[in-house]
Amino acid sequence: MQKFSLAQIILVGFVISLIACDGEKETTQPIPTPLPATYNAPFSESVAPKPSTYQVPKGVNCDTIFKKNAAEIMSKDKANLYVGEEALTYVNNEKEIGMIVLPFYRSGGFGFMVKLIHNSKIVCIENTAPFGFRFADNNKIAYGLDGKHKSNCMKGGNTPNDFAMGLYDFPINSIAFKMAVEKDLEFVAIQADIGFLPAAPTNETTGAFLFKNMMRCVYDAIGSGVDLSNDSLLINNRLSK
Repeated sequence: MQKFSLAQIILVGFVISLIACDGEKETTQPIPTPLPATYNAPFSESVAPKPSTYQVPKGVNCDTIFKKNAAEIMSKDKANLYVGEEALTYVNNEKEIGMIVLPFYRSGGFGFMVKLIHNSKIVCIENTAPFGFRFADNNKIAYGLDGKHKSNCMKGGNTPNDFAMGLYDFPINSIAFKMAVEKDLEFVAIQADIGFLPAAPTNETTGAFLFKNMMRCVYDAIGSGVDLSNDSLLINNRLSK
């Protein structure tokens, strides 16, 4: 029998809420998921790997989103960290809950920093609380990322730096990442002490594309050695109804 992590159990518990949200339109060190190493040793034609049959679409204006030399920038940073050039913003229908999503690259792993803001309450993100998202063309499937953070809360100071933060590894060699470079994002969600909090892109016209374009830029910068052709060989971070 497959053993599930606590975060996976929580995610399964609230995936029904993800599915029901059709109307709902950056601390600690992340632990990166190692990417598969590219095999560069000599080989004969008989055992040569087949070329990838899947091509990730090219991103637009990537130098202003996630730089091609992200690995070089990371290696020169004292914290061994590169944070993307662009943040994505999300808000719930009532305009009281906001999220800022920033992509990062650290020690060979890609992930998200998610800043959670509430305009009238002090909100906490529990230890390893998960982060989920769903794409617009399929309301029966959600995707989830396990948290890599400790419990933390807003301070109640109502300042730009008053937020709770979640940290999430996002494996490039995963089904969710493959979907992210293909599909328009419908909404994101995070589990907090006040419940399950979904939020949609603040820009209804371009928000869905911005997430997709960011993921394409990420792949171009740090993921081009990852073959996304075969779903059966990818990490399954998909949650079904």
